[in-house]
Amino acid sequence: MTARAWLVVPAKSAAPDTNVAPVSSSALFDESYGYIRIAGVGLRLPEQFSSALQMLAATNKVKGLVIDLRYASGSVVFAALPLSHV
Repeated sequence: MTARAWLVVPAKSAAPDTNVAPVSSSALFDESYGYIRIAGVGLRLPEQFSSALQMLAATNKVKGLVIDLRYASGSVVFAALPLSHV
């Protein structure tokens, strides 16, 4: 059985062009693989994504990362580009 640790990142405000928080949650699987769920793509996404990634990496040695953009709402698509350079 594999241990799983969940870190939920509550966003304080929604993305400017949506009613959902840009980063809805983050988690760590198998003690070394990070998962960040993106609920909305907006101008605050890079800032909140960076914060979620720092929280995961602060207490864990992250070997890989899954960025879940499925069903993400929003119209500021260019805000998701910096995520590809992680």
